[in-house]
Amino acid sequence: MTEIDFFGNGLCGHCHHAANELRELKYYHNEIENFWRKKDEELQNKIDKILEQAPEPEHDDIIENYSLSLHENQIKYPNVHRNAFVMAVYSFLENKLNELCWILENCIDSSVKLKDLSDTGITRAGTFLSKVAKIPVNEISDEWSFIRHLNKLRNSLVHSGGRIPTEENNKLRRFVEQTDTLGTYFDYISIKPAFIDLLFNKLIAFFEKLDTLVNNFIQSHYND
Repeated sequence: MTEIDFFGNGLCGHCHHAANELRELKYYHNEIENFWRKKDEELQNKIDKILEQAPEPEHDDIIENYSLSLHENQIKYPNVHRNAFVMAVYSFLENKLNELCWILENCIDSSVKLKDLSDTGITRAGTFLSKVAKIPVNEISDEWSFIRHLNKLRNSLVHSGGRIPTEENNKLRRFVEQTDTLGTYFDYISIKPAFIDLLFNKLIAFFEKLDTLVNNFIQSHYND
């Protein structure tokens, strides 16, 4: 049996490090959310003080003058941040799964490489892990199902700006309707702050569970 340095090739700590990086990204996300929340509170306080000193007939005009700034603080820029974060975190997830597969290519007795599989992205990585490396990623059923839906959400944000599909039975449309941390703004997907928390919690749990499966893979190598 060929001796493999699972520490040297990075397999031992790969999923653990990915989970830790996600925790760091979650902290960064919360800092940005707090920034926009503080900006909105400061503006609201400023408007309240102006209204206290202004005659009541002028209140509607004052609020109208600040409506754009309120929209930017409450909706526009927080939505830009959340949409960008979903795309960035998804890219991180896909890259970490690809890296895991590339490491495993040198740990298994198979001529099949990740690039040889017909699918793309996380679907291809999942196929490689389960079918080629024999790491049963589908056992992480709850988180893997979320990731598959996340793939559709990310694709919608990238290719159509998050426009809601019109077909009633569309999988992304059903996911949005069944997820209380997602909503709609006119014909587009609206990502609530709690969805980003859900996103991080699901992906951290996924990598922690995947870490257990990878450790089982390593242990089976030593048992052979």
